[in-house]
Amino acid sequence: GWALNTMNNQVTWNISAPPEPPSGLPVYTAFDGIPDRRTSVPATDTAILYSLSSKDWVVNMGYNPEPLGTSELLNDLNIPHKFLLEESLASGKLKDVRNLLVLNASSLSDEQIKIIRDFAANGGTVYLSAHAGTCDLLGNYRKKWPFADIFGFSLRLPVKMAKTKSITYDGKTVPFTASYPVIAGEPGAVKIAVEAKFGKGRFIYSSIPFGSQLAEDEQTVGDAYKFKPDPKLYDLYAALLTDHFKQGQVFEAVRIPRGVLTSVWRSPEGLAIHLLNASGVKIKPRARIPSAMKESSWGVLTEPLVMNVRMPKLSKAYLSSPDFEGKKEVKYQKLDQNRWQITIPPELLKRYSILKLFP
Repeated sequence: GWALNTMNNQVTWNISAPPEPPSGLPVYTAFDGIPDRRTSVPATDTAILYSLSSKDWVVNMGYNPEPLGTSELLNDLNIPHKFLLEESLASGKLKDVRNLLVLNASSLSDEQIKIIRDFAANGGTVYLSAHAGTCDLLGNYRKKWPFADIFGFSLRLPVKMAKTKSITYDGKTVPFTASYPVIAGEPGAVKIAVEAKFGKGRFIYSSIPFGSQLAEDEQTVGDAYKFKPDPKLYDLYAALLTDHFKQGQVFEAVRIPRGVLTSVWRSPEGLAIHLLNASGVKIKPRARIPSAMKESSWGVLTEPLVMNVRMPKLSKAYLSSPDFEGKKEVKYQKLDQNRWQITIPPELLKRYSILKLFP
């Protein structure tokens, strides 16, 4: 829990003092290399808009599962991203954003829609899903979908829902194990990652709220574990997100095992990449959630971790961790003018490590 909080730049309130570590190892809350959260910001240009108005004025389906489920999958894919509140659309914070995901955000003001359109016109990528933009700020349906002129098709307003058991993406039809909700457009066809150029940028629209079907609900100790996503739906959405949002990031996972979680932060001293090894966490559907982790839950990595980063200069790279003393330098090589490849030996990520990169 402490590691998850730290890698998300949050504070942990400990009820009691941290337990004494094994002989020779540092206290996990005080090992050398923890970044200063006061000066750290997310090192990503991909953002999910969290629309409080859409949460308050629900249309047809709950709002939260779509952005949260998408974020969970982006984390699985090691694609860095951040959340922006509605206020950020009007405060200049989009200047550091290249990709903006507006996920089932039905209730948007005229001003917010203009800002989103201007963002794309100036070179950004906007991904819209499901009900995005169908209502005004108070949840009242608009007379016309405000992105119809961009795509050349509209959504039926009021929105009509349908079901689908298969989807065609990238020329392949994928059958599912169940039927999933989809927004019906005027032609009645399922729209998946439909692209449209707009000014210097582009818009993308999907009528199926993928994230809402892949969101893992919060559960607690003793509950029967109930998260069992459709693997074909998971793989399809993972491919879509990878195709559109993996390239060009400050951090790109080249070879990182599934279950190793990452976060990337920028500070005046350089980049900090947090690595949490949860590769051994396995729980079957309907099994009771245990009250404590087994040591095997951390998993044992056997292959080096490989990642690319974008930095104009790189002069030093080292790992620190509560699992070993001191700092361990790691190898890196220059790929091109602003890209570097980092290779981390598997034995340097037992549970939690932080990679520091200095220009």
